[in-house]
Amino acid sequence: MNSRLDVRARPTAVLAAGYPLAQGNPPSQNSSFAAAHTFLNLIGKIVFLKYKHAKNERMENPSIQATMDTIQHSILIVDDELAIREMMSEIIRSQGWRPVCAADGAEALRLLEQQRLDAVLTDLRMPGMDGFQLFQTIRRLYRDLPVVMMSAYGGIETAVESIKCGAFDYLPKPFSVERIAALLKALQAAGPSPESRRGRDALEEVIVGRCPAMLAVREMIQRAARFDSAVFLQGQGGTGKEFVARAIHRLSARRDEPFVVASFSGREAAATERELLGYGTPGAGDGREFQAGLFEVAGRGTLFVDEIEEVPVSVQPKLLQALEQDEFRPVGSSRSVRLQARLMVATSRDITQALQNGQFRRDLFYQLHVLSVYLPPLRARSDDITLLIDHFMKKLASRGIEPKKISPDALAQLVSYHWPGNVRELENCLERILVTSRSADIQREDLPQEVLRTATPSSQQGESIIGSRLQDYEHAAVLNALRISKGNKRQAARILEVSIATLYKKLKDYNIEV
Repeated sequence: MNSRLDVRARPTAVLAAGYPLAQGNPPSQNSSFAAAHTFLNLIGKIVFLKYKHAKNERMENPSIQATMDTIQHSILIVDDELAIREMMSEIIRSQGWRPVCAADGAEALRLLEQQRLDAVLTDLRMPGMDGFQLFQTIRRLYRDLPVVMMSAYGGIETAVESIKCGAFDYLPKPFSVERIAALLKALQAAGPSPESRRGRDALEEVIVGRCPAMLAVREMIQRAARFDSAVFLQGQGGTGKEFVARAIHRLSARRDEPFVVASFSGREAAATERELLGYGTPGAGDGREFQAGLFEVAGRGTLFVDEIEEVPVSVQPKLLQALEQDEFRPVGSSRSVRLQARLMVATSRDITQALQNGQFRRDLFYQLHVLSVYLPPLRARSDDITLLIDHFMKKLASRGIEPKKISPDALAQLVSYHWPGNVRELENCLERILVTSRSADIQREDLPQEVLRTATPSSQQGESIIGSRLQDYEHAAVLNALRISKGNKRQAARILEVSIATLYKKLKDYNIEV
């Protein structure tokens, strides 16, 4: 965002109520600074009482309260000092914004995950995750969300540095009422745009979880949305490959064009070719049939092909030719059609086996495998199950299914289940539990039998599940290292910090060919 505010603190109506002295000394002497700080605290408390009075007046005046009820913009205030959070909330609310408060960075990230917010105002110095670390995390997860840094004397340099890294602005402590009002006006004028809001909604809908693998998926979605390159999605059934493809489409410049889904599983070669490329010539007048293929139907939008390895071998050369030449010829037609759609494909299998046995062309694989997204199975990110349950509870509530609390025993059972159907199975299972349970809260006995039977594995089964999780992470790490190194094995080994012999062993274990 290009809007920047005047960073000079104004001397009037200073809000300094109750915040601690910054670590380190300002340029002035300690005694004079302490006296000035006491004076600013006194003024801040007076201003705070003034806004408390204004709040009471608004509550007594229905017309003012009705105006406040139409608040649309919200801002997250992150500060470990309760007095600062309360004071800032009063001022921000008086300016027509809805304040949401967090006492630390971890709580702030939870709130950002749970609701849509328009901006973040964070203190720099906080225990645990400091404000700059929080800013960097927000930049990685919510690229378009404006962040304003609050800082006292000792943090000005860091605040300025954060602006160089992409922060919207910084608010020096002590700060004035006028400056806060000007800041909120600048935030409102700067966005977010409808496109970025739709994009943030798309990410929030798809990416629920904090595990490293899902954070990597979020980053890849944002990166893939900026380009028109082919996208290759890998993951077991039910991990959300189509949802990720839709999120990339909704974030991209093609968002207003069609998103077409295709699957050729079990289809004969002739039928697949006709459906993909179309057949005949429109308006030829020769009595022949005409049908537009999926590439034409997608237009300038996105064509998503699920289970790409199911495309018959005899059709694969024509698909490759269309991608290489940016045009294709429908079956039984002499006309050439320009390929304008973006192609995204997905597979739930190990594509390397299809490459080895000749069921899938290597040159087509390389053409498609430009941007790779790996979606881990749910068993490999069991820490995210609680977040997913909360997400699906809200989603089901919008459909009229009343949410319920889950007892600790039932939740532990759900977390320990291995979820072979992944996220899709979890959502369907939760809906079934809510619909069939007669208890006020969900108890262990309300869970389906398949969850109860396999949720408490024997030690041998437990070792097997843990082993499979490690294999999932290891497989993804090897693929990512090869992608980064563009197939250079020695460079990939250095990225993974293993010997070249170990890398060759892993390539053999996972049937990965480079």
